[in-house]
Amino acid sequence: MKPIFDPKAPKTVRTLSINEDLLRQTRKLGIDLSQTLETSLTDKVREAKAKA
Repeated sequence: MKPIFDPKAPKTVRTLSINEDLLRQTRKLGIDLSQTLETSLTDKVREAKAKA
């Protein structure tokens, strides 16, 4: 499947707000927050483009 974004594009640092308890649990469980966010955003972008 063709990527919907350039996976070679540079990473950027951004500030975002997240529930403190949820963040604490993800860290405790060893969940990679950046990768999880990218995966979720990829799914959302793919869905939005499919609807458009």
